[in-house]
Amino acid sequence: LTIDAGAGADALSIGSAPFSYSSRLILDGGADTDSLTIAGTYADLTYGASFETIGSDSANVAQRTYVASAGADSLTLEAGTGQKLKLTVNATNFQFDEPISRLTLRGGDGADTITVTLNGRGSGPALDLTAVLVLDGGDGTDSATVSGGDFSTIWLLRLETVADTSTKNDFVFQDGFTVSLSEGSTNNLRIDYTDLYLATHSIQVAKPANSLTIIAADDLNWEGGDVTINALALTSSLRVNTGKTKYEI
Repeated sequence: LTIDAGAGADALSIGSAPFSYSSRLILDGGADTDSLTIAGTYADLTYGASFETIGSDSANVAQRTYVASAGADSLTLEAGTGQKLKLTVNATNFQFDEPISRLTLRGGDGADTITVTLNGRGSGPALDLTAVLVLDGGDGTDSATVSGGDFSTIWLLRLETVADTSTKNDFVFQDGFTVSLSEGSTNNLRIDYTDLYLATHSIQVAKPANSLTIIAADDLNWEGGDVTINALALTSSLRVNTGKTKYEI
């Protein structure tokens, strides 16, 4: 279900504590200056920068997605009050409860910057975030920084620059037509890849404890890409999802 407020300065109020919706709900403020207040329980909730003001968000959500604008946005995720999370998008910030299974921060068309600073939050047993964290840069030239912290799973998509010092059980990289894995700096994994526009990029991330998954080209609806593995030492398991795979150990 998609609710689009359209043009005009709109104030959208969704749900209350007993309200529950078990399908995907997408909220769009439309043009002009809009505000959102939301409560209730949701299986899959998406809204974003089309709402200039978030009056309050007390929703209980399984899968939560925030979508940035078409411009160049700065998104910062950090600890909020108590066990809440705080998201600051440019000059606007709001707090919400940690989703049950997945939190996605998705950039728009501009050159977006995503920063995650949850180190020391400790929302679960030894974890700063128990839900899967998905960072998607969207189109444009985008960057992400994950400053420490303990995570269950981090998933990276469409990011040209990454700085990652986190501890994570599982890591998923999804992008690129040709992907090369190799040793990076101390305890880091180096990923070199070619994007849809044939530009080459190189990022490094801290190695995961349990599993590393590489998904090459699938998100671009291509037949499959090449994955090359060069002199890589992993104590975690490796999974590759692609049409062609080259192993050069």
